[in-house]
Order: sequence, then C-alpha cells, then structure tokens
Amino acid sequence: MQSTKNDPMEIAAKAPVPFKTPKERSDWINQYSYAKKLCEAHRTILSFLGGPSPIFEGREDEVEAVRQSLSKMRMRNCVLIGDPGVGKTEIMKKAISSLKTNDIFLNMDLASMLAGCKLVGMFEERFCNIVREVASANAKKSTRICFFIDEVHNLFRVGKSDQYGTLSGGEILKPYLAEGSIVVMGATTKEEYDKYVMADKALLRRLPPVFVDGMHDAQTAKIVESFAKGKMGPKIASYVVARSHWVHYLSNPDCALEIADRAIAKASSEGRKPNESDVDSVLAFMVVPNA
Repeated sequence: MQSTKNDPMEIAAKAPVPFKTPKERSDWINQYSYAKKLCEAHRTILSFLGGPSPIFEGREDEVEAVRQSLSKMRMRNCVLIGDPGVGKTEIMKKAISSLKTNDIFLNMDLASMLAGCKLVGMFEERFCNIVREVASANAKKSTRICFFIDEVHNLFRVGKSDQYGTLSGGEILKPYLAEGSIVVMGATTKEEYDKYVMADKALLRRLPPVFVDGMHDAQTAKIVESFAKGKMGPKIASYVVARSHWVHYLSNPDCALEIADRAIAKASSEGRKPNESDVDSVLAFMVVPNA
C-alpha cells in the first residue's frame, strides 16, 4: 500500500509513545516491526491509541482498576461502563500510559472495518484475518498487541445475520478472549452492556466491567480551568460546573467543558474574558425545555 505525505498512520507512527521510556521511543517502530506492518496492512482499521489529554485529572480509582485488569496473567480484558462524556476513553489512556509494559495498544475502528463490505461474510473474513494475525504474533513475542474498542457493544452487532448464518465480531473473538491470545479493552454505556454482554454469561466472564460515574464537581472545575488556559478563573469554572447540572442529557466533565468552550467563544468575540452572564446565555440554548 502506497503512503501519502499526510498519511495519519505515518504521523501516528512517528509520534512519541507516551507509555515508553525515552530510549524505547526513538527506535520503537524499528525494534518491533510487526506492529508497523500490521498498521500498514490495515491502515484505516487500526491506529495507535495515543496518550491521555493533558487536562485530564482525577479518576485514580478507575485508572487503578483498569491497570490491575491489564496486569493480570489471564483474561486481561475489561470494559469501562458509564454515560457518554464521563471520560471513559481518557481513563483507559491514562491507565495505559502508567503501565510498565512493552505491550502495544491499538485502537480498532469498527466503522472502517465494516466500510466496503458489500457481500455477506466480507466483514467476518476481514475481522478473522486481523484477529488471527494478532493472536499468532502474541503467541510468538513477549511484546503483545492489545486492542481498544470504543463503543465496544457494536462489536456484537456487526456481521451477525441469522438469515445467512454469519457471526458477529464478538462471537468470533470469544475463544481468543478465553485463551488470552487477544486482549480487548472497551468502553460502552450501561444499557448497551446489559443488552449485549450481561445476556451472555460466557461473554460476561471474559469482559468484566469497570463502572464509571459522573465526575465530582471539584475535579470537573479543575479540568475546566485547565482547559480554559487562563481565560477562565476558578470562580467562573466552579460556576460553569454548578450550572452544568441543568443539562440532563450530558455528563461531566464533557458537559462542563462544552459550556465553558461556548462561553469562552462568546466572550472572545467581544475581546474579553467570560463571566457568569456568558455562561447563563449559552446555557439557555443547551437546556431542553420542560425537561
């Protein structure tokens, strides 16, 4: 496959890996050529997970729970469960960045994997090829390839057809998860986890949950203040968090960050820093009437 000048995979490959030592970062790709070849072969499907956001703070209990799951000797899989916007992906990245391991963590894009599958069985074939490659490599090398799948519940929907007798990606993965040749970490909501994982006791044993609640106000305020980069002081940041509870369809810290971003944009257009009036103004367009 020919590379392009702005190829995102090449850019990701050249970027420093945050969970490696400085010595390992310089020639990591050359030392472990398989990950490079794997990403070149499945360029639109797999990418490097990357590091956590610099503004992300707190969540130490959840991070430790994920870290313990990834440090087990058998069935190192886990699924972060929480409402949209609570920071599940950031928790996963923070846990990975603090691990003392040579494992390589790749992000699996199910949408890209499904794209172009015009015939029945094409997804199964594509998915099986990737899983077998990774399982074979993991059996031979001390450095292992691990998958992160956002919205992991989609794995149990795509590819499945009772009419044609095809399997979903989750059913294909089951034996690999049981024997530990594939490590999968995911993120989803409680409703989707109950629907697709809890209903299957064998799958539940292979994909244990780590529950994530909404973030505390004090931690959220620190994240908002860090995000604002001096454009919003601690008083306004705390006001943003207090008002964010009026938006019932979003969770913190994502909800508070959205309000802060809108308030900063409104104030910046007038050449000043945001105040409480700006926060109330943008909030009026986000609160669902009669909710």
